[in-house]
Amino acid sequence: MNFKANDYTSANQSIYKYHYGDTNFLLSIQTLSGKVYNEAYVHSHEEYQFMAPMVDFPGIVRGEEEICAKAGRVYFFNSFCPHGIARDVVGMTYTRLIIKKDFFEKVTASIPGFSLKNLPRFGDTKSTEEVKFYVSMYKKECRRDDKRSHLILEALATTIVIELIRGLVDPNKEMQNKLNTYIKIEDICRYITENSSKDLTVGEIASKFAISKYHFIRSFSKAKGQTPMAFLAMARIARARNLLEYQTYSISEISNICGFSSLDYFSKAFKKNVGTSPSKYREVCKNNRINGK
Repeated sequence: MNFKANDYTSANQSIYKYHYGDTNFLLSIQTLSGKVYNEAYVHSHEEYQFMAPMVDFPGIVRGEEEICAKAGRVYFFNSFCPHGIARDVVGMTYTRLIIKKDFFEKVTASIPGFSLKNLPRFGDTKSTEEVKFYVSMYKKECRRDDKRSHLILEALATTIVIELIRGLVDPNKEMQNKLNTYIKIEDICRYITENSSKDLTVGEIASKFAISKYHFIRSFSKAKGQTPMAFLAMARIARARNLLEYQTYSISEISNICGFSSLDYFSKAFKKNVGTSPSKYREVCKNNRINGK
């Protein structure tokens, strides 16, 4: 069976409406209604995509074949691989995950020893409880509106991608161990971000996740390109920026809330990372809101 694929990119298609997330990682739950199929619906794009049907879903196109997608499975479509729906389908509900090429390849490039060549053109894997849990966490964080943490969202998005990838690659023990280590690092990132106001130490974090201190520092630095304490400092700065922009706490109070040891240290660290003082940053944010920016 031949299907004509219509190439498109996010620049000329309105594919990002009614999704959780941002332009890097987009999660939607959709129910099809009415006449949904036309020639252009079988398409390809540079984004990577996963699709998880809630019920058995006939008429799914991948490449040159038509399949019946099964509930409980997650279907993968590589970048620029044709996919879509081959017939009129009404009332079918599915979850769709579209991942920007740059973000997806950034995640995979950071996995030691992993190559995009390990991924199939098309594939499917079991929808695990771990994936469902992280997806629910991602949706919950998205609903926090202006209080959402982009660091937490990125850690969750990365973990979801890794969890899905592990089901697509060959069950090579060495590769699975690398994926397991990377997933644990993302859990640690989320823990650090959520507890950035506390007086965290490398030893305490390593102990909580049952790994040795020095293995933790080495693995974290290799995976994230910075030490755990540098990541903690960035998490504190990110939270401080959010509080300065949306809350009325004094700068001294924000310094304490975010876990800085002193107001002077907070001011110096903030200016070093953001390029301006906390008070000036708050002033700029206020002026932008007034001017509608």
